[in-house]
Amino acid sequence: MEQSSMVLEKREEVKKIFEDFLDDSLLRIILSNPAFKDGAGPCKALKVRVRPVMLKGGMVFQAEELTEKQAFHRNLTREEGVSYLLGLMESGFKQAEVESSRTGPCVGWQRKRLSRLKLRKISRKW
Repeated sequence: MEQSSMVLEKREEVKKIFEDFLDDSLLRIILSNPAFKDGAGPCKALKVRVRPVMLKGGMVFQAEELTEKQAFHRNLTREEGVSYLLGLMESGFKQAEVESSRTGPCVGWQRKRLSRLKLRKISRKW
């Protein structure tokens, strides 16, 4: 019972991070290091990149799912983006990197299981 509440607590922490960063100051989010050799998520992606895109109807977040030979794109609202990214983290990606213009350096994390989440600041030299 204690393990499941810990996982739920970390899930909420990851959800809050995605909610905080999915706005117009986002530069990019990169999910990588899938747990399975053939990829993670419904399209078996090896890497997923998310970036903000301004369309006629307003801002959306474009997710690019990279497989071995193809790239798939989808446009998501903020709410769809949060649940999409959270689902991908739960379905097999072990590493995430978030870069935003308002926070300066990247924030990244790695996980062996969702219950063991390790946040860290990433310094970039430009």
